[in-house]
Amino acid sequence: MNIIKFIVLGCGIKYVLESLKAREDGNFVREFRCLLWAILMLLSLKN
Repeated sequence: MNIIKFIVLGCGIKYVLESLKAREDGNFVREFRCLLWAILMLLSLKN
C-alpha cells in the first residue's frame, strides 16, 4: 500500500510542477486542470 501512496504522491507533485509551467506560459485552462488533478491526487493520500 505504501508503494501506491508513493506513486500517487509523485504524480501529484508532477501535476503541481506542470501547473507552474502552464502559469509561466499563460495557459490558464491547463493550469486549472493540472491543479485540479494535483488536488485530487493529494486528497486521495488522505485515506
